[in-house]
Amino acid sequence: MNKNLYVAALLIMIVSMLAGALVSSAIVTAQSSRSQTAAGQASSNMPKWEYEIVLGNPTYVNTSISRLNQLGQQGYEVVGFTATGDQNGNQLFTVLLRRVKQ
Repeated sequence: MNKNLYVAALLIMIVSMLAGALVSSAIVTAQSSRSQTAAGQASSNMPKWEYEIVLGNPTYVNTSISRLNQLGQQGYEVVGFTATGDQNGNQLFTVLLRRVKQ
């Protein structure tokens, strides 16, 4: 059952990530369109992203916080979060992070 929860949380995060990427792309495209050069050509310097996923359990929250802090120092930012639970009271969370690809 826990494996199913992790898979479901991961799928939710991937869908959220794709939706966020589409919104970010639309915003960057709109901003690029507004800042066209005199020749009428928009900049095509769209950022490339790399992602990291942290799966956690409130029982081990200090370990998760430590990992999130490490990723933050490496330039990652949180772009999504889900929390799930099952009928046995087990709680899980998934955090999606991204940074500009290096």
